[in-house]
Amino acid sequence: MAKGRRMNVKKVQIAQVAAIVLLLLLLAAIVVTEAVRTGRSVKTETAALVTVQQTVRGNAYVVREETVLTAPGAGPVRYAVPNGGAVGYGDLALTVYPGEGDDAKQTEGARLLAEIEQLQTLGAAAAFSPEAYEAAYLSLMREPLCAGARLRLRDTLLTLGGAPDAAEIESAVAEREAAFADLVRLVADRKETKTAPFDGYLCRAADGLETQLTPAVAETLTPAGLSALLASPVDVRDAVGKVVKGAFSLLLPLTHAEADALTVGAAYTVTMRETGEVLTMTLSGIKRDESGALAHLTGDAAAVPVARLQPVTLTAATHTGIRVPQTALIEEDGAWYVFVAENGKAVRRQVSPLYFENGYCLSDPAAGAGYLAAGDAVPLTHRRLYEGKVVR
Repeated sequence: MAKGRRMNVKKVQIAQVAAIVLLLLLLAAIVVTEAVRTGRSVKTETAALVTVQQTVRGNAYVVREETVLTAPGAGPVRYAVPNGGAVGYGDLALTVYPGEGDDAKQTEGARLLAEIEQLQTLGAAAAFSPEAYEAAYLSLMREPLCAGARLRLRDTLLTLGGAPDAAEIESAVAEREAAFADLVRLVADRKETKTAPFDGYLCRAADGLETQLTPAVAETLTPAGLSALLASPVDVRDAVGKVVKGAFSLLLPLTHAEADALTVGAAYTVTMRETGEVLTMTLSGIKRDESGALAHLTGDAAAVPVARLQPVTLTAATHTGIRVPQTALIEEDGAWYVFVAENGKAVRRQVSPLYFENGYCLSDPAAGAGYLAAGDAVPLTHRRLYEGKVVR
């Protein structure tokens, strides 16, 4: 019995020693793994001094004085100036031919007039230089032409040799003018002309908001009010165009957070993204309701936007600071910190946030001693880091 007990004791002792050895091996593995992870996995990013623009991107509604030109039962319409072209008071704006309910003739007439206008644009450019012709052609190809118009224009130019001279284009225009004259021969004596009611610009499409979205209405319009107007435009089936004043304002829908970053009465840079035109506009007011905010921007412009809805970028502010990834930030009791790698060890530095955007924070570069500085190596994350930890 005694011998059996001694054997059991030895077995227990061996098991205990084995357990201790296993624990030591596990501890050694943890230490090695941590050393390797620290040496290989702590990635850093150099804190850099940068300047960024705080912007608001959206679709703004153009507001201006507008008069719709109507012609019930209109057929083909011949415009005196290009879309968005200038007209003076009393100038011919357009000529309307009776439609007489013949959709096929109306479609053919519109096609011929469109091709005449396109070819005249190319002819004027070709008379100037081959480079001007190429630029005009590329511009026409980018326009939202009606169905098939782009292909017909290409086919026409191919029949003329691909890159025709001004005389060849003039001949093609004359052929289409003759075809159009024959098409409207029976109704030409009943054509109707429309003149400009004031100095302004001729736009070819009406959207039914011309008498609703006026400068006076825009001054007090709320986001909900704008939504109501957009949902119930006036019937413009008889419209053949409109004349608009050159001065315009913009209504830009915003979130409440975006509106909070703006100051009424301040001037802001507004970029019209389709044309690239950069405007300086004054924020004359902001209206808010449960659905959001609506900014009213006023100012002078060099070019007149044709479409009501315009994609814009408003520069709300410009910030200069030291950029660090937000994943590196630590917040404690209302203060912000990051770790930096200094002499192979993690050292904590305070951060003075100026602006947050796209996963980064800009820290005030003038915060002083103890704060993050440009050139510091900032680990991309603060996880598993502590003051004095070895980092490589």
